[in-house]
Amino acid sequence: MNLTVIKKLAGVGALGMAVAFTGCAPFTVQNRMETALPSGNSFSECLAREYQERAHSEAYRDGNWADSHLFVERMQSAAAGQAIPPLNPDDYAVADHRADLEEAYELLIAALRTEGSENCVCARTQRYFDGWVEQASDNKLGVGGSWFGGSGGSVQPAWTLAERAAFYESLDACELSLVMEEEPVKVADSEPEAIKGSYTVYFAFDKSDLTPEAKTVIKEVVSLIYGADTYSVDVVGHTDTVGTVQYNLKLGQRRADAVEKFLMQQGVKKSTITTTSRGKSELEVQTKDQIREPRNRRAVITVDGEK
Repeated sequence: MNLTVIKKLAGVGALGMAVAFTGCAPFTVQNRMETALPSGNSFSECLAREYQERAHSEAYRDGNWADSHLFVERMQSAAAGQAIPPLNPDDYAVADHRADLEEAYELLIAALRTEGSENCVCARTQRYFDGWVEQASDNKLGVGGSWFGGSGGSVQPAWTLAERAAFYESLDACELSLVMEEEPVKVADSEPEAIKGSYTVYFAFDKSDLTPEAKTVIKEVVSLIYGADTYSVDVVGHTDTVGTVQYNLKLGQRRADAVEKFLMQQGVKKSTITTTSRGKSELEVQTKDQIREPRNRRAVITVDGEK
């Protein structure tokens, strides 16, 4: 019997096992997937609910009960309070997405190791990463399928890219959640009529859009200077070290300009505001070049005046 025939028989055997699984196991997986989960806000409880939703999607949208079983297993472990690390792309046939996933894996691990990451936002980020890994490796039975010894890869590339986009959007939210816990620093002057203050707002990676939390901080600035006889507002935009010096100077300026625009919308006169950019030259947290750091993606607002 030649090697080609052996491979075909092996493929038929694998296909038979897959058919047997999808013919019987869905009932078991479905029952486990509908388990009532804790409703709390710990990382594990949130992660369990995220995995339950992902298992539903895999089963009822994709019809992939084998991978739905993967998320059901992780759901139950998280619900039991067990520490569940993200899926390691090195353990999956992710083919075209390997380098991208490995880089994203390091970013996610760094975020999850940061103090304060035990929240629902970061749990959702892990769910999207694991979904990306699954979508990037769901070619098990097709041409080049990993169950046949092939390179694997994605069956539905568009959905794989959608999971990737959802992960990075959620990663921004996770990183922002780690710095939003910090209270803006206010410095009161010894003179009763003097007003001074320093405030910091944070931005998502490579973004200059103001978050709702940033707008709340800026409104505090407006409250401070309300009724002041004279005042000045200095806004300095900063970035992390990802990208070139020139690009980050422009990004820092866009962040400062976004703060200025919102200040003016709240009634602050343009003539009282100055904006500058330091780009990546004045880091809040010292890092090597080309390192994402949410605390460095900021604009610092300094107020000086008299009432």
